[in-house]
Amino acid sequence: MTPARLRSVCRALLVLNLAYCTAALFLDELPGWKMFESVELLDYVLEDVDGHVLDVHDALPASAHLTDAAQLRRVVTFICEHHEGPLWFEGTRGGHGEWLQSGACRPHVPL
Repeated sequence: MTPARLRSVCRALLVLNLAYCTAALFLDELPGWKMFESVELLDYVLEDVDGHVLDVHDALPASAHLTDAAQLRRVVTFICEHHEGPLWFEGTRGGHGEWLQSGACRPHVPL
């Protein structure tokens, strides 16, 4: 590839990148920096009967991130189904806590 052709390819890629970044600012469907605004703050309390606090991130792969309340509920359900004894689950955004029993672990607490 000649140097002139390489420069024109680089310029074309730069123009396409700038066009994409501009479009991502205005279109929610395109991934961009605005996607970080939509990540919910997930405040919760999950404890066993002895008062030991459980962190839901311990049940997730290292590269996984919780981004919404529905994911948190699924992870809490998984932990409850694989934990001996009841767990106390409380969403700290205006909800009341509840005891989750193994086998009946679906949290109904609003997060």
